[in-house]
Amino acid sequence: MVDCGPSAGVGFTRSPEKTHLVSSAGRLALNAGVWRLEETMAKKKAELIEGPWVSAALLCEKVLEDKEGKLTVINIVDRLTAVPAPGALPPTIQDGQSLPTLFPVPVQLWLVIMLKSGFIRGHFDLAVELVEPSGKKTLRVEMPVLLEGEDRGVNVIMPMNAGLTAEGLYWFEVAFEGRILSKVPFRLIIQRVSTSQNRGSTPSGS
Repeated sequence: MVDCGPSAGVGFTRSPEKTHLVSSAGRLALNAGVWRLEETMAKKKAELIEGPWVSAALLCEKVLEDKEGKLTVINIVDRLTAVPAPGALPPTIQDGQSLPTLFPVPVQLWLVIMLKSGFIRGHFDLAVELVEPSGKKTLRVEMPVLLEGEDRGVNVIMPMNAGLTAEGLYWFEVAFEGRILSKVPFRLIIQRVSTSQNRGSTPSGS
């Protein structure tokens, strides 16, 4: 038995450097543990989401559906170029600025959403919201959908008729039971023209 008390004449001095190194290692171990915990929680959360899965989400000018439910999408669109009459625009205009003298620009498109059930079965609520360049949410459309599981799915075809009042990037947010599944972009562009050009609007794809 070794006596390490005062009577043995042995003294102990704590090293500040060693204490600091131990504290740093402890913090590193704690941070690594927190990171692993967050990763595990993220994986478990992902495992809880069992569908539905988005096969397609897009805007188009026309869509055809045959008797078997097969879709033919015509002219996929993600932007519209509006050509105003000469003098209709103010001298300067910023992205997202309202143009009451020129707009609203009518937009008549079809929103196509193709879902696959995954492990989800039953009746659910699907919603689409239009988000303006300013971030304001305006148009909202809701509809029930029936999902029958696995590779069975549903095709949602919605007419998107809106009057756009600002230049910039719009988003159509697709939500399933309040959870965002996808976002479809649509950009409105104002073309600056000379006095010799006519007013009109031309949609275009990607």
